[in-house]
Amino acid sequence: MTLQTQQINRVNEALSVAVAPNIFDVFFDTDLIGTLCLANLLSSGLWAFSQRVLDQPDAIPLESASEIPPSIRLIQKHLNKSFTHLHPVEVAAIYGFVDLHSERARLDGHFFDDAVRGLEASFIEYQKKGGALEIAGNQAISWIQEGKFPSYAYTNFDLIKAHRKLTGRSTKSPNGLTSCLDEVALFIALAIAIPKAGDVRAIMVMSSVSHYGAFGYSEDGRRWWFNGKNQLYSKNDWDRLVAEQHADNHQACFDQIFSNFSQMTTVSGVFDFASGESSIPEEYLDEYLQEMEAFFGVGLRQVTDGLQNKQVSTPESDHANFFRQLLDISSREQLIDRLQNTTEPWARKAFYAYRSLQVENHTPYLLNARRNPLARDTGRAAEGIDDIVSIVQSLPGSTSIFNDRDRIAMPDETLRLKTGTDRDKALLLHVLLEHHLQAHQLPYEVQSVYTKDESFVKVSGAWMAMTSFKKWDGALPADIQCRF
Repeated sequence: MTLQTQQINRVNEALSVAVAPNIFDVFFDTDLIGTLCLANLLSSGLWAFSQRVLDQPDAIPLESASEIPPSIRLIQKHLNKSFTHLHPVEVAAIYGFVDLHSERARLDGHFFDDAVRGLEASFIEYQKKGGALEIAGNQAISWIQEGKFPSYAYTNFDLIKAHRKLTGRSTKSPNGLTSCLDEVALFIALAIAIPKAGDVRAIMVMSSVSHYGAFGYSEDGRRWWFNGKNQLYSKNDWDRLVAEQHADNHQACFDQIFSNFSQMTTVSGVFDFASGESSIPEEYLDEYLQEMEAFFGVGLRQVTDGLQNKQVSTPESDHANFFRQLLDISSREQLIDRLQNTTEPWARKAFYAYRSLQVENHTPYLLNARRNPLARDTGRAAEGIDDIVSIVQSLPGSTSIFNDRDRIAMPDETLRLKTGTDRDKALLLHVLLEHHLQAHQLPYEVQSVYTKDESFVKVSGAWMAMTSFKKWDGALPADIQCRF
């Protein structure tokens, strides 16, 4: 393999991760948080949601004297009432499991083992709390011991909304199902789309392998902590909680909520407490730390330990200046124009997370599709090629979950939501065939072609048209737009 081929493979793999990063992908590469925020801002649905929020009667007046900028309080309120937060058992029931052994092989084994131990430790803390949390902790630890974990895959606003009917709860979820990172990425995107000038000076993501939150402050010094869609603390909210439940012990209160806080991610980069590595310039890091201490009332132990390990700062992220200027965008079109005028690889990732087919390289979509657990298990369990074709053909829907044929759904999404365009179903059929033929050690060559009006998959040596599921006789149309 040539060096050029190796480089192409590395780029394709990185872009494939951006399509739907999972819990481990984001932990090892927190730049993906920015990718998810950009994918949300690329969604016309998110901008429409932001306008609906602003059109609510409670959006006015936005008085400026409140502890938290009213726009920030408004965003949290509508996130809380519009989305349903899923617990690990629900994630497993809806999205399935990732195989920890496969993930270890894909990622850095040593660091992956540390991450899994961190996950296990967080659920041991659940066990100590009793009740429903203890039950959840027991279940999660059991899964880890079995070599699997719920398939937390983080996506964009439109995909979150598309899954809104899949929970068995009676609670209404008009805009979709979320995890903590989904909520943080939505919160930050809306904090860019909605607030008035000065409402947001900076936002940083507080994270660990098992949880995400956001800390921010305005130009006039008002600070807040967003710890999930139903938890937004002002300084007074926080001090009241500390006084009432922890006898003014700020650290004990924080540990009760987020004891394994281990990373700070900003527009500049990340400060990882365990390694001491930081790409946040000292002037910015000092400002964040001062604002955090002013809010939490103490220099948090987790941060202090990280500072003791701190190495010489590495250069800040190459997207830092781009993200700093996001607060002045006023439309989706403006963001698209800026991204298209940016040649850096990180900008391309946003379009893959958004699932656009209007990209030069489609291979990353196939690479991600091959890792989808439901499609993998379905393909391996199928009785034969005819059975696989029947599975895809039996899906009742033919519309895009994005309402856009130029965006692509991953195979598990098509299976779960039982709908997809000819292109979505072609990708599903492609990977189902691959998994089946590989599992049964059969010689195979699976190919797919997408044209302007039709998609084709080569099945048993013959091309099949995906709108009719019939053999295609003759030459394929010349207007090929994608080929796998």
